[in-house]
Amino acid sequence: MGSLGTGSFQPMGGPNGRPWVGTNPSPTNPMTRPDMDDLEKPLARTGFAHLAFSVESPEAVDRLTAQLAADGYRVASGPRTTGDGYYESCIVALEGNQIEITV
Repeated sequence: MGSLGTGSFQPMGGPNGRPWVGTNPSPTNPMTRPDMDDLEKPLARTGFAHLAFSVESPEAVDRLTAQLAADGYRVASGPRTTGDGYYESCIVALEGNQIEITV
């Protein structure tokens, strides 16, 4: 992934590239059984909708959205001011999960 602002984002990983969460080095256990289908995940769906991150300014929303788009992520919406007054964009990330970037 490319540079994001003054720092850079790199995925965290444990031994053998397996991901872990937080400071506990116990690896996660993603479901990877061969008898399970990885079905398409439409944006409008029940359950987990999105994960939101707040940044310091509208310019930061614009900058981060542009960088993620340049890195190949699909921009689902924005940057824009929503009807309830938030300035945000929405990126489609891994496995169809939506990442909202907002002020």
